[in-house]
Amino acid sequence: MSEKNLMDPATPIGRHRLVELYGDALYRWAWVRAEDGPSAEEIVQRTFLAAFTRPGRYDPSRGSPWGWLVGLALNELRAVRRERQPHKVSPWESGATRPRADRGSEEARDRVRHALTSLEPDEQHLLETHYLEGEPVERLAGRLGISVSTGWARLARAREELRRALTREEER
Repeated sequence: MSEKNLMDPATPIGRHRLVELYGDALYRWAWVRAEDGPSAEEIVQRTFLAAFTRPGRYDPSRGSPWGWLVGLALNELRAVRRERQPHKVSPWESGATRPRADRGSEEARDRVRHALTSLEPDEQHLLETHYLEGEPVERLAGRLGISVSTGWARLARAREELRRALTREEER
């Protein structure tokens, strides 16, 4: 059996091998971030469940399984944190009426829209997808086939370009 098959999450032996090699390290990783044992256990269990129910998502050519597992664990850590936060009811959910936008906020929105359209299409798409649609950078990076750190760097550059475009708008 090849080394690749020994780490393939689609096979029983691959799943066993992944848990054997990375289970303890993943627990330590989760414990440091979650700061308690039960949460860390839940994150590890959910991570391996995600890995084993979607095994085709692991690509051995992109590196070791550790990075893939940590990415899954990070998603599960965020999910656990979200689930444990008390739900905050916005005033609009409680039946209050939304305040009407004043003239100044309409002008500001128009300036932002105009500044966005002056950006490169890639920068515009990145900003809109992340900030307006709420797409996490990790998921965006995966979709674009880039590393997460590159995704954050591109987002920072796009924000900087938007800031420059808004400054040019204000100077007019």
